[in-house]
Amino acid sequence: MLFPDTRRRLRLRVNGIARPTRRGLAIDTAQVFTNCPGRLRHRSGEARPPLAYGPTASGESLSPAQRAWIREADTFFIATASDTGAADASHRGGEPGFVEVVSPTELTWAEYPGNSMFMTLGNLVLNPRAGVLFLDERSGVTLHLTGTARVRLMDVQPTVHFTITRVVQVGQAGQAGQAGDDLDGVAHRD
Repeated sequence: MLFPDTRRRLRLRVNGIARPTRRGLAIDTAQVFTNCPGRLRHRSGEARPPLAYGPTASGESLSPAQRAWIREADTFFIATASDTGAADASHRGGEPGFVEVVSPTELTWAEYPGNSMFMTLGNLVLNPRAGVLFLDERSGVTLHLTGTARVRLMDVQPTVHFTITRVVQVGQAGQAGQAGDDLDGVAHRD
């Protein structure tokens, strides 16, 4: 689990085993640590109404609007797992444009030391399957990407090359129209 506090630029990561309880879900923690605030962008922290799941659109490649959204993004979240299946979630951030859209099915970004634990990179070297999440905080629309990642450590700055195998965009109810509508325009920022 990842708990970002964008107002104070803090991140807490919790890894462990989830189990159901009578009151919900409990996590038996195995690892708890903070990440550096270096690439976590400040957010205003304005209160928003709870998001409701809305219509979805899916495919195997990014639409032009989704590619534009990613180029404008200053943050995303990445899920990886070790070779034994131990899952991890992390954050990546930077100035808009820090994620390069190479093609409708490929992204690349530079890796930075952060807390110098390299959990994400280590997992990707052992198990290239990954999930990436972009969130449009204004509209509540999310863009879920699954695929495989290749880490290039030979570069001056380590880079990740992510090949997309599945794209799912989820819109906020009441803002994106009816189920089945084209959601491409929902993710655009003003």
